[in-house]
Amino acid sequence: MTQGFTSTARLVFAARSIVVLDEIQQIMRDALTHNDFSVADCDRTDTVTLRFATCTGDWTVSVHHEADEAMLHVSAPSDEQAVLTPLAHVLFALVEALPVSHVIWAGTDLRLPRDRFITELKPACAAQGPVAPAEPE
Repeated sequence: MTQGFTSTARLVFAARSIVVLDEIQQIMRDALTHNDFSVADCDRTDTVTLRFATCTGDWTVSVHHEADEAMLHVSAPSDEQAVLTPLAHVLFALVEALPVSHVIWAGTDLRLPRDRFITELKPACAAQGPVAPAEPE
């Protein structure tokens, strides 16, 4: 599917973490399905990128190394406000399951510590409700 704009958030991994795409693939598939995005196809486009074809467009996950950090870029198929809540729910599932130290929200450089991200999103994610943006500390 041809895509235009995307919303990308970044997960920063704890020092010396090993990023396993097979594990991420299963977490993403489950999180997308749980958030009403049926996954029609999932493929590894190269050694560091997964693409999930859904009814609304392609979600991608790719591993990047920036400075001394390993990051996971998670991209939703739109830059519209409506995709930010599902993106937050998907990120929540990844952060809960993986050794992430910080979340960098889409369109910002704001680093939210793992514990704050989980604490603030847990009620909305448990209720499958909308997510409000975090305020800087």
